[in-house]
Amino acid sequence: MSMKIRFEGGDKMEVELGQIPRESENAGIEIQKKCAKIIKNAVEKRLRSISQKSAHANSKKRRRVHMADDVRTMTKKDKYGDIIVKVQGGKQTGTLWHIVNDGTYRSRATHFMDGALADCEAAVESAVDEELRKVFG
Repeated sequence: MSMKIRFEGGDKMEVELGQIPRESENAGIEIQKKCAKIIKNAVEKRLRSISQKSAHANSKKRRRVHMADDVRTMTKKDKYGDIIVKVQGGKQTGTLWHIVNDGTYRSRATHFMDGALADCEAAVESAVDEELRKVFG
């Protein structure tokens, strides 16, 4: 199979193609920031919906910060140089996330992480589409 392509104004085409990687990387960073905010809000909402309403929930002997108030986003580079955005618990409640999400033999699982991701799936897709439309649209 052979194909002939004719270029007119090749210098202009080369310049436009040369900008695509940089614009794509910038769009990716913006998408990560927007998605991190969306997911953080969804996780906080889920955690608030499963909060305990008992007398023990307000006890000062128990933890001082509710998990919904201790959600953090963190941006870092992995060993391959890719930027990773994490939505996770903060210092005071981060170690409890797996217990609340998965449950124990004494407490039932809430699966708030899966629920939060399902809740924000459409918003994340729309944020990705919007940002890519700005770059390539």
